[in-house]
Amino acid sequence: MDPRYPLEYDPSPSDRSEAWLQYAEVYLDAIKELLSWLKDRQLGYHDYQILPLLFLFRHYLELQLKGLIVQTGAKFRHKDHNLRELLNIIKPHDDKRYLTKSPKLISQLSVLDEKSDVFRYPEDTKGKRYFQNKKNPIYEQLIRLASLEQIIIITTKELENLEGYFDAVKDSQNEETNSLF
Repeated sequence: MDPRYPLEYDPSPSDRSEAWLQYAEVYLDAIKELLSWLKDRQLGYHDYQILPLLFLFRHYLELQLKGLIVQTGAKFRHKDHNLRELLNIIKPHDDKRYLTKSPKLISQLSVLDEKSDVFRYPEDTKGKRYFQNKKNPIYEQLIRLASLEQIIIITTKELENLEGYFDAVKDSQNEETNSLF
């Protein structure tokens, strides 16, 4: 059997944030699968085998943050890949303080990979190799599977809790609107 994946699927009642958050969710699923595969291997077969996981994680963060931004009604530039800037847009909407540990982790990752290139290419546009300057505090955590897994767990939990909070606020507002009629 050859399953079909209808990428054109667009559920009518969904809002824009739903599409962003659904994209983020499938990247998170892939992260979990690849993380499990890497843990089962125990010893790496290649120094760079962790790069796809790092790229998927970074891209998940970007999609999730953009989805949360859309969920709040705030705006972002589609070409903006800077996680710290996206995080700064969403932080004022976190009035319950769901984001406690993840902002620091996301900011450090953003410094390491500001434009979403570091985990995709071996060098920048000027031919300078990435990872030659390892002074970023998160670097050592990212290259060790157990600590990377903890970073993934912490950040995804906090971002998903914030998403749930935004959903609850929206549901409450809809109930209030409906009760007026």
